[in-house]
Parts: sequence; C-alpha cells; structure tokens
Amino acid sequence: MLQRLADAVWSAARGLFVALLPARAVAALQRYKARRFRYERHGLIHRSTDRCIIDEVYDEQVYGPPGLYKEGQVVLDVGGHIGAFASYAARQIGPAGRVIVCEPAPDTLELLRRNVKSLPQVSVHPVAVSDAVGEIELGLADNPAANSIVGAEGRKVRVPLTTLDAVHQAEGSPEVAHLKIDVEGAELGVLRGGGKTLAKTRRVVMELHPQKIDPGEAVRLLEQAGFRVTVKGRMLEAVKVP
Repeated sequence: MLQRLADAVWSAARGLFVALLPARAVAALQRYKARRFRYERHGLIHRSTDRCIIDEVYDEQVYGPPGLYKEGQVVLDVGGHIGAFASYAARQIGPAGRVIVCEPAPDTLELLRRNVKSLPQVSVHPVAVSDAVGEIELGLADNPAANSIVGAEGRKVRVPLTTLDAVHQAEGSPEVAHLKIDVEGAELGVLRGGGKTLAKTRRVVMELHPQKIDPGEAVRLLEQAGFRVTVKGRMLEAVKVP
C-alpha cells in the first residue's frame, strides 16, 4: 500500500517536473533517453567512444544485414574491438556456428571478453594480425577504435603478432563463410598472411583506410585469390567466384 502511494507521488512529481521544463530541454531529455536505450538494448559493455562501432554494426549494417549470416556458419573477425560484430554474428549463426575473433589492445580486449562471455561459440585470440609472427608495437589512440600497428603514434604497447593463416590453422582450418577485417591500415598485411585462409573463405568484408593503404592493392590481392570485389565508399566486399 505504502509502496503504491510512494510510486504514485513520484510519478506525479516527475510529470510536474517535466511539465515545467522548457520544450527544448524536454526534447533533449527525450533524445538522451532514446540514445541510452539504443546502446543498452544490444547488451554491450562499452565506452562512449565505442558507440560509433555499435552504430556501424547494428544500425548502418556495414558488414551485412542479419539474414546474411546463417545458422552453423564460421565467421572470422579480425579487429574485434569490443565485440559488437562478434556478438551480432554469434547470435545469428547460433550455437552450432563459430566466431573466431582477434583483438590485441589490452583494455579493449577486456571489454570484448566480457561482451562475449555468454556466447560459447565465440573464441578470442589476443593478437594483432599481419604477415609475420612475433611481437609488434600497437599505437593506442585517444579513440580506441583507431588503435593501429601501422603508423602508430603516441602511447604504445607491445602485443603478440601472428598471421591469419596461423589463427585459422589453430582453429582447425574450417571453411569460413564470412571474414570481417577492420584493422586501421593493416589490411594488406592481413591479406598477405592469409592465403590459405582466403582459399577456404567465401566472403570478405573490410573497412578500407586509404590514408594508410592503397585500396587498389587490396582489390588486386583479393582478385588474385579468386574473389569478385566491390568497393562502396570506405567498405570493400569480396565474394568468391564459383
């Protein structure tokens, strides 16, 4: 009884408070609530700087619409960031599928692991990917989405380095339905170190960074590997020619 009365009083007081606000302030409050729900509904632990990545995956669907990812498929995610794409793909391919994720940045890696801990079909490799094996300096940008092993400036950390083929082999060399790459300028290294993986991959989707690489070289490497390539803006999509 007392709880219902308290709820009623709070509801009336809140309504009065909103009614006294200027229309512009009410609109701003509504936008804030909408944005908050927009990110919370995906269940991803994130920093404010990560929201652009969530937007790209879920709202802009730059890596493809939900229906493209089928039950039981294997997906490779190079540059997994906080796990937005890994979560997106894992929920569609189901428990019979697999998402193999590579992410080297320690702070971002911790968020990634927390975001996929309830998804047993996701395996995480804490590595940078290029065309060599060893260690490399990773540049940590103010916006973690721009962390890179290419042209690293500012604060740096040494991280394990491996090739796409080594990761693929460690996972049993499965047929890969989708290979997603977003590595802030290290794309050519990923492709050069992944010839065997590309031979068993049906589709590649990749964000290009022309200030750091020649997009034409990425197209050439994929065409040599038997893909038909389409570039739209900053996104490249390659589909294996039958």
